[in-house]
Parts: sequence; structure tokens; C-alpha cells
Amino acid sequence: MGAKTKAEVVEYASKHTIEEKLTAAVNEAILSNSPDPLGVIAAILQRESAARGAVDYDLVRNEIKSLLENQLWDDGSLGPKFVRLAWHSSGTWDPVTKTGGSNGAGMRFEAERSDPENNGLMEGQAFLEPIKKKFPGISYSDLWVLAAYVFIEQSGGPAMEFTPGRVDHADENAPAMPPIGRLPAAEKYIVKGQQDEQGRAMGWEKLAMHIRDEVFGRMGFTDRETVALIRGATCTAAVTRRTLGMPVRGWRNRPSGPTSTPPTWLATTGDW
Repeated sequence: MGAKTKAEVVEYASKHTIEEKLTAAVNEAILSNSPDPLGVIAAILQRESAARGAVDYDLVRNEIKSLLENQLWDDGSLGPKFVRLAWHSSGTWDPVTKTGGSNGAGMRFEAERSDPENNGLMEGQAFLEPIKKKFPGISYSDLWVLAAYVFIEQSGGPAMEFTPGRVDHADENAPAMPPIGRLPAAEKYIVKGQQDEQGRAMGWEKLAMHIRDEVFGRMGFTDRETVALIRGATCTAAVTRRTLGMPVRGWRNRPSGPTSTPPTWLATTGDW
């Protein structure tokens, strides 16, 4: 069905009864083969509600902008925290089982929140909570993603069209909740306390397989896209490293702008 304009919703509502609308939603849920058909139906109805103007997303954007600059937080911006929140929310997606992903905002529950790779992200959620209360019609799922969009755009990145309609899980027993272990784990397969002949941590060679096949390949990313995303993650991770007093290379103190300079080979078109 997809998101509709306000005019399309009004026209549809004037021509169809509520029974017909629900029947159409149920049929779409059946065709989707989703493990959470009720979630699909709820998403369809929520998209229509958003199209009717239940949430003014321009006002939500302005509220997010007002939060970004925060001199008491890390290097003066909450933006990197919001990008990491959106990425970790989305990075659990599995297209085969159609579970995980940004839809649902499962990180609100212990089942997903307890993943050690999500450490520190409760703070990002807490900063966005006042906006959720001010605009109760927006789902947490949409809010987390939109917050990342706004920061990227404010930082000089591309303007991105935002499509609302994500629906929050009612609880952690939702069928589409992801299992722990789908996010990139920097120390997965590493044998702590053991090194090879070159002084590298034992098991290091499996990390490439983990990142390429178990994480990004699972979601359909190419090698090139994977490298670009990993590089982008170092920009947001730099905030955490500085907070912990760890050295940060390539970091520039520009709270609401790009935080480090990407290597030139990311812009090349040759094979690598």
C-alpha cells in the first residue's frame, strides 16, 4: 500500500468503509509473508494516520535540531549518539526471516537492550523522550531514525526524504524481535590473552568474515558499502572514545559537522 498523501487518504476514506479498509490491510499483511502480520496491519493504519496529518514531522525535525547542540555532552553534540542509535536499531535486520530492523524499536526492551553492542544507547533514547511526549503520534521507531537524518543533514550531509510508518513493538515478545548477536562485535572470535607469532590477537582473521558475511552481507550490502559504513562508524565511535579518555585520530572539534576526514580511496571507482 505504501505511504499516501493527505489527498489520497481523504479520497480513499470517502470511497471505502472501515470494513473495506481493514480487509485491504489484512490482504496486504497476508501477501507480505511477515512473521508479524498484526504488525503489518498496524503499520498500514499508522501510515494512513500520519498522512492525515496526525504528526507534523517538520515540527519534530525542529525539535530535534534544538537538541543537537549540547555543550555538556562529549564534544558538544548529541548527533553522533543519535546516528549510532538509529544504526544499531536498523542493523539487526534479517531479510530472510524479516525480523529485527528499525521497525519495532525493540531496544526499549531488555531482550534487545542487553546486547553489549548497545551499551550507552539508553542515553540517546532518554534525550529524545521529551520529543516523544510532545508528539505522541510519532513512533519511537520513526523518531530514532528521523533524529539521525536530521543530524546528518545539519552536518552538511545530503537531504534525505523521510518516510514514516514504522510501528513500535508492544512488548519484547513480538515475533519480529531480533536475537542478540546480529550487530558487529569488535572482539567476536578473539581469543583473549592469546597472540599469534606476529603479536596479533588469536582469532583476528575471523573478524573480516564476521563483518562481511554475518553482519553486512546478511543485509545485502556490497564490500564497498560495507567499508563506507565501517568508516562512518569510526566517526560516531570517536565520541565514545573521547569520553573514555582514549586517543582519537583524525578527530576535528566540530560538534555539528563531519568529525573526521574520510580516506580518498572511498571516493574512487576502481576495484579494491
